[in-house]
Amino acid sequence: MKRFFFICVVVFSLIGPAHAGRTKDFPDNLTFTTFEGKTVDSVALKSSPLVLIISASWCPECKRQAPELQKAYLAYKDKGVQFLCVLGGSKDDEAAEFMETHKVTFPLAKDNGIAEMLGVRAIPQTFFFSKGGKFEKRIMGPATYRELISNIEKIIGK
Repeated sequence: MKRFFFICVVVFSLIGPAHAGRTKDFPDNLTFTTFEGKTVDSVALKSSPLVLIISASWCPECKRQAPELQKAYLAYKDKGVQFLCVLGGSKDDEAAEFMETHKVTFPLAKDNGIAEMLGVRAIPQTFFFSKGGKFEKRIMGPATYRELISNIEKIIGK
């Protein structure tokens, strides 16, 4: 039933208003608060290539994607690539459990409206921005490690 719901959400997001699916460059003047209480702003995130994940702690597809993201994060964190996972509709204790269960060490932040700004209608979605915040690629649904590293390599070179 959950899979059916996910598929319906994806289909409706694809046939919705034409502007809803268009992705823009990374917005200015945003501040993210991580579940650990740290703040990160747009300026810092735009200073290097960025992998932005829109997710939720309760989402089965997001849970399935978490190990792939962690593996990519470990491979690229020392190469100047930033990762930020925005968890929509997740409470602090749910985020902590998600991090512990999936051994996630990349930053998880609370949704500050970024999902709506980027036209997200279904999760998970992974966005790739080159340095300066220029939008390069969007993956709808869970991304594999191979898809992640392929797109990360492209944003590193820009």
